[in-house]
Amino acid sequence: MLKAAGCSSVLFGFLYGSIFGFEDIIPAIWMSPMKDMGKMLSLSLIIGVSIVTFGMILNMIVCYRQRDFGRMLFDGRGMAGLFFYLTAAWAIYAVMTHKPLPVPGWLLALLLCILLGCMVLRDLLARILLKERVSASENERGGLYIFEVFHNLLSFLSNTISFLRLAAFALNHVGLSLAVFMLSDMVTSLPGGFFAKIAILVIGNVVIIGLEGLIVFIQTLRLEYYEFFSKFYKGGGVSFKPVRWEKTGESVSRSQM
Repeated sequence: MLKAAGCSSVLFGFLYGSIFGFEDIIPAIWMSPMKDMGKMLSLSLIIGVSIVTFGMILNMIVCYRQRDFGRMLFDGRGMAGLFFYLTAAWAIYAVMTHKPLPVPGWLLALLLCILLGCMVLRDLLARILLKERVSASENERGGLYIFEVFHNLLSFLSNTISFLRLAAFALNHVGLSLAVFMLSDMVTSLPGGFFAKIAILVIGNVVIIGLEGLIVFIQTLRLEYYEFFSKFYKGGGVSFKPVRWEKTGESVSRSQM
């Protein structure tokens, strides 16, 4: 895992044009975090929308295999939720970029209301349209499911915005590197300043690598297991019970008795 992370860091160092915090040694092949901040933020949101969408598609596949077509079509993490999420993301993007919508605003709002109604009335639609039976326990938790729907709506926004940390990590690396360079320049005029500068640069980069490695490791796990896995993964299964063998001595003594 550390080798894969190191190779990825080297790759993005060339893509960003950054070598141990130095931004002017090689040109950026792809983009520079400091010069293309807006592009990095937009790309982070696009990645977030793509991963959240992929998670809901996997959830629909799981529901299809379980023959739970009601959840697959009308659930907040099913087809209705997916269309609601993509439609809302598309509308927000058009408003923020001042681009005209290809459809009237009232029609877009009507579509969102219909999709929201499908999510709220999931069990009822599954019973009427798909002739699926809903257990009594699911009927009793109807009020709880309404709160679950609104929780899903809030999670659409929070999970997508959470991917902005991808751009924040790159900007954080540049900021920490600039702080190390400022400290190294401050000791240049002191006696033995050249060696002190080299020491600060080396120690500073070691601290940055260790700190960012820990932070990125933790935040990547969060993005994968919370924003992505929570869309389709459900805990459960059968607990592991290993086969236990009786000792030979005990079985022999029992047979003799």
